[in-house]
Amino acid sequence: MARHPDNALRWATLLVLATLGTAAVVTTTNPGVVARITQKGLDYACQQGVAVLQKELEKIKIPTFSGSFKVKHLGKGHYSFYSMVIRGFQLPSSQIKLVPNKGLDLSIRNANIKISGKWKARKNFIKTSGNFDLSVESISISAGLNMSFDPTSGHLTIICSSCNNYIDSVRVHISGGRLGWLIQLFHKKIESSIRKTMNNKICQVVSSSVSSRLQSYLKTLPVTYKIDRIAGISYSLVAPPTATADNLDGHLKGEFFSLAHPRSPPFTPPAMALPPDHDHMVYLGISDYFFNTAGLVYQEAGALNMTITDDMIPKKSKFRLTTDFLGTLIPQSTNLSMEVSARPDRLVGQLSLDKLLLELKHSDVGSFSVAVLQAIMNYVVPTAVLPKVNERLQEGFPLPMPENVQLFNLVLQTHQSHRERERGRDTGRGRNRLHAPGARRGIRSRVSRIAPWAKGRR
Repeated sequence: MARHPDNALRWATLLVLATLGTAAVVTTTNPGVVARITQKGLDYACQQGVAVLQKELEKIKIPTFSGSFKVKHLGKGHYSFYSMVIRGFQLPSSQIKLVPNKGLDLSIRNANIKISGKWKARKNFIKTSGNFDLSVESISISAGLNMSFDPTSGHLTIICSSCNNYIDSVRVHISGGRLGWLIQLFHKKIESSIRKTMNNKICQVVSSSVSSRLQSYLKTLPVTYKIDRIAGISYSLVAPPTATADNLDGHLKGEFFSLAHPRSPPFTPPAMALPPDHDHMVYLGISDYFFNTAGLVYQEAGALNMTITDDMIPKKSKFRLTTDFLGTLIPQSTNLSMEVSARPDRLVGQLSLDKLLLELKHSDVGSFSVAVLQAIMNYVVPTAVLPKVNERLQEGFPLPMPENVQLFNLVLQTHQSHRERERGRDTGRGRNRLHAPGARRGIRSRVSRIAPWAKGRR
């Protein structure tokens, strides 16, 4: 099927994807993309999350406490503590720890609360009132966080599976009023009421913050992206996240799909093993499956076909095209060079072509010299097509990132899969490990698969 030269942009853009190879048909649930968060990443997430939790804890409403007192020779009186407001809820020491095969543990130590309010007391015809300050000290909070996924939507889910807190001490300082000294006699009762209330409220806030605020934020992690009118990318989870002693892994589909005719590809992702590194906060493993599905979707959509017209031929060339459609040509082989890099939220590329070899599949005008046309194509593609291709590639493909999160200090590497290592061992060849600290390096190869790993710090 013919395409206008503008549509040759998509053809040449995806030519690299079409030459990345094919995969055998096997049954597996391997992900196409693995997102890994290390303890460093969790430490940063803990800082941000605890800051939100602190604001929620400061919103706790403390009810009015009323009671009666009786003093020998003075009789019975009544008191009330009211208009209590939390002036500060400090969480100076917090940590999220990985719990292998379970999830995460949140622990907060040495927290303290500052509360101020008013009090009043009445004994017979005597009334008095004043202000008070109260401090709740050495609070410890521990909560278990279980992570799973919604198999229907592919979204990450999280719940607070357990919560406990302990208050070491409560201290009340009362000022003002002629009978303020009487209230001091019953501070233990008041402190006990405050302790009971805060013990109940703290875990309620922790649980609701996880189920509402944190869960809502996790839903900002898109499970699908629309790339153009032809394709989208699915980053939906294919399995619950797995926790080890060193990291938390999310298994994402990592698959291009047709917007018009979505279906499962006739091949599945290979097994992936991320490098045992823990120096960065985030690691992103991208399988060759990601690129293979892109090539499949665009190929089936006909976006890899190309029309050669006379206006694509340099005017000084002796060879001219005399028909609008010369024939159907397919690439026999290519020598492509692609520089892959990453921006804070997307993967970008720069494509160059060393040589394009053509094979004539069909011609409406009889036989002709493919070699001459091949020479022309090796001129036209780098000068007329690739600039547009690279303009599109620089727009990039979005990475699976939640709202308001960007990656910095990125490093790109390529790694061999187990299948490629076995192939290299049999043939005496293997794929070199490419390391691109901070800046970007090119991936220049004719091998059939690439697997870039993106590492990042916020």
